[in-house]
Amino acid sequence: MKKFLISICSFLFLQSAGFSQWYYQSTQQVFYSVAFIDTNNGTAVGESGTILKTTNGGNDWISQSSGTTNSLSGVCFSDVNNGIAVGGNGTILKTIDGGNNWIIQISGTTNWLSGVSVIDENHAVIVGEGGLILKTTDGGNNWFKQITGEIDWLRGVSFTDENYGTAVGDYGTILRTTDGGISWNSQLSGTTSHLRCVSFIDENHGFIGTTGKILKTTDGGNNWTQKTTGISPMIYGISFFDANYGIAVGALGAVLITKNGGNSWTINAFGTSKIFWGVSVTDKNNGMVVGSGQILKTMDGGYNWITLKGNDIKGVSFINTDTGIAVGTSALILKTTDGGKNWKKYSTTSNLQLNAVSVIDENHGTTVGQNGTILITTDGGNSWVTQVSGTTNELFGVWFTDVNHGTVVGKNGTILRTSDGGNSWNNQISGTTSTMFGVCFTNINNGIAVGGYSTIIRTTNGGNNWEVIKSSIIDIPYYGVSFADSSNGLVVGELGNILKTTDGGKNWRKLSSGTASSFYAVTFIDSTATAVGDYGTILRTTDTGKNWITQAGFPNNYVLYGVCFTDENNGTAVGEKGTILRTTNGGVTFVEEENEIAVPRKFILFQNYPNPFNPTTTISYSIPKTSFVTIKVYDVLGREVATLINEEKLAGNYEIKFNGSNLSSGVYLYRMQARSFSEAKKFILLR
Repeated sequence: MKKFLISICSFLFLQSAGFSQWYYQSTQQVFYSVAFIDTNNGTAVGESGTILKTTNGGNDWISQSSGTTNSLSGVCFSDVNNGIAVGGNGTILKTIDGGNNWIIQISGTTNWLSGVSVIDENHAVIVGEGGLILKTTDGGNNWFKQITGEIDWLRGVSFTDENYGTAVGDYGTILRTTDGGISWNSQLSGTTSHLRCVSFIDENHGFIGTTGKILKTTDGGNNWTQKTTGISPMIYGISFFDANYGIAVGALGAVLITKNGGNSWTINAFGTSKIFWGVSVTDKNNGMVVGSGQILKTMDGGYNWITLKGNDIKGVSFINTDTGIAVGTSALILKTTDGGKNWKKYSTTSNLQLNAVSVIDENHGTTVGQNGTILITTDGGNSWVTQVSGTTNELFGVWFTDVNHGTVVGKNGTILRTSDGGNSWNNQISGTTSTMFGVCFTNINNGIAVGGYSTIIRTTNGGNNWEVIKSSIIDIPYYGVSFADSSNGLVVGELGNILKTTDGGKNWRKLSSGTASSFYAVTFIDSTATAVGDYGTILRTTDTGKNWITQAGFPNNYVLYGVCFTDENNGTAVGEKGTILRTTNGGVTFVEEENEIAVPRKFILFQNYPNPFNPTTTISYSIPKTSFVTIKVYDVLGREVATLINEEKLAGNYEIKFNGSNLSSGVYLYRMQARSFSEAKKFILLR
């Protein structure tokens, strides 16, 4: 019989057996551009035709229908009503009612359109692939190609009125017009680096972002001076309010602020390998930054930033195939009653991070988190009541065996127990000061808790006494625990550790996981188990742990923090940036009877393997059409340490070996750039 063929052909070379049947239910999109017309009204656009609109400064975002699945790379508004968004395959979208309706325009091209500058309701200019410049003078009804003689990709454009505009692009390209685009003149940038963004505040003062530098002019581009930023990554977005105050953003989570016209820059580090693509500044205090799964806001000139999008989901619990609850950062609580097709967000009085959740039936559930937070619902999640935990220690794990009996574990060996449904909590003596991350009971008396320093503790009398079964002087944490029955259980943790017991937790032996990636959660039902963790790793066993098969490694490689199966087929995994993955067949792989070698459909940079590594590892990537490709390695300070690829490549799937024998142990980043695609990933060298 002919087997089902997965259409995501970009993955075929990595997983010759096919692609696991996990699919996204909810995830934070990648946003490439943002435009605010004032402190309240703004629009963000991104991958797969995503458009979000806010009218209250980003506190709430409403999804708008774009009518396209093409990624959108640029957006600009002239006022609260009139705006244009541009993107892949020559996509031009126009709105005249603040985004309530977006109308697809005829661009006359299939080239990628990278940037747009809207001057007023009639005049706008777009730039893109192949040196393309398009202009409209009738509100987008007609677009005319302007002659520049340029063939290099133009990435950004900025007009200050109908006449004065500047476009920038690859290999140091700067084009300037003073007559509305009738003629474009090349200007000397002083660099051959790619120029990715431009911002002019009047006809004379302008700024351009490139690799580790900002170019500045005060005379309309007749002269450009280079200003160092103090970092080496590429600058992808830049926005100035006046000649002095501006914000630039880029790779490796870079956010830079200047208050003296770019002469010096203050660096904000967000501890991420993700890219910030766009920024919009409305005054000296208010600015918005968008990127890989995140939207950030400042209201004090960049000193402090608030994350508006990109909540991590830390835990998940289902009572059957349809009904489940997920929790995460910023007191996020989501509930589904249809197997995850739809998720409803619930409000609480807390804004603290929630780390775990345990759901008993349609009505009863408990979630725990920072500062000793315990929240309980008895009405299916419609309301959540804060319980008195008696501790300020962060709580990481929770398990209820019925509506009355539950156990919570947390920092400094904290164990709390309730026998009245959470109305009162009693502190139990754990016998350890290690932070406890996970807990599982097989009945009201028998339970196991796991934590830091390889700690495993066990109780057979409901926690009145806890026995330390295993611990270590080396801090290799165990994060998750699950039992299939009263005898058989699994524990997962850092560096690929998986342990198994067949005697209710008295004795444990280490299993071979085949990876050094950390696992944060595990679920065990009958003979099948699933573990999830770093880099989107999902491992599956169907023989109680004798053999483990890697099921998934999704392109964004977001960390997966939680997993829950209700039977051997139906399961949900959750993780970074709102990721929710769902399987209804246990994650097994469908393959074609005869695999074909296919041209990739999009740019993909895969996670290296193995990771961590010593001293060599393999990096794989895909490109859908002939492109100039660069892959470089950086240390955590953003300093370039190696160039792996710097040449034109035909469409196809590739892999390259990296040897880190000349580097010291630590965390490094590798970044790929090809056309408008750019992505960075973290890997670890252990010597």
